[in-house]
Amino acid sequence: MLTLSKLFFLIVSVSLTPLHAYIHYEFTGKGNVNIVYTKYGDQKGQYGSIVISPGRTESSLKHEELSNELIEKGFSPVFIINHRGQGLSGRVLEDTNKGHVAKFSYYYKDFEKFVKSVLRDSQTDKNNLFLLAHSMGGAIATGYLQTYGTDLFKGLVLSSPMLGINFNDKTEFEVLMETLIACKTPLGPDCNDYAQEGKYSPEADLFEGNDNTSSRDRFERRKRLWMDIPKLQLGGPSIRWVKEAIKANLKMRRHKAIKKITDLPVLLLQAEKDVTVSNEKQSKFCSTVNKVDGNCTLKVIKNSKHEILMEADHIRDIGVRHILDFIEH
Repeated sequence: MLTLSKLFFLIVSVSLTPLHAYIHYEFTGKGNVNIVYTKYGDQKGQYGSIVISPGRTESSLKHEELSNELIEKGFSPVFIINHRGQGLSGRVLEDTNKGHVAKFSYYYKDFEKFVKSVLRDSQTDKNNLFLLAHSMGGAIATGYLQTYGTDLFKGLVLSSPMLGINFNDKTEFEVLMETLIACKTPLGPDCNDYAQEGKYSPEADLFEGNDNTSSRDRFERRKRLWMDIPKLQLGGPSIRWVKEAIKANLKMRRHKAIKKITDLPVLLLQAEKDVTVSNEKQSKFCSTVNKVDGNCTLKVIKNSKHEILMEADHIRDIGVRHILDFIEH
């Protein structure tokens, strides 16, 4: 094994059908959890480098298509983290199918180490580094920037960011109270139990009726990836994850927190048909950024479900075009 430093070293450099080479690296995150990230591309791009923070259940391998597309457009390398508890990174519970985190801030700590490793890479364009984040990854990117500062990045793209979860007929406060009771009451569910959904089931993982994408090809490609690499599979979130996510969302939407990112241009892509996260809270967040002298541009992607960058071509292409226009200008 080739040692790069005390924390970072090469694991794998294999892609089945690569347009551009990728390699996996790892480091030790908070609580000795193994965190893996992937580097796509092997040279400095013409227009800069990109760091990607993926959503809940997502691995760095899911975004190979997007990474290759960005590289072809002149952005390289592309670095993608596998957040703790999912993808190629380590899991902390005996039931590795649970989406779980002890504290949401652990994601920020992992991301800070990840960014430091990106900056140590000689091929990274440190003067033109952009951050692209989807769903839960959007919450992680926002919290990270509010905690560690915005100086390293030239722009932030939030795709269907989890700035608030859609709980349908319940409010954030109601669900938060339920999780707090579950985590503090000795009788009843355990804080680490599934909040919903349970274990991943291939039989229940069907394109018909899914809330994420109207692209059957991209849906089936992700499912095949999970079948080929069972480690990537992930079921529903734990009660503790829900509790920590709500607390983090409430904190990052405060004016005091939003003021910490006003010097960073933000593009927020909102999926018109999203039922996973709250579009209302996204709109309010972007509006608040502008009210406190920041720069947030909101673009609604018509007919898109939650995963804009995994949508059917006629929908996805609009989102990608907005991203490229934002970064290039």
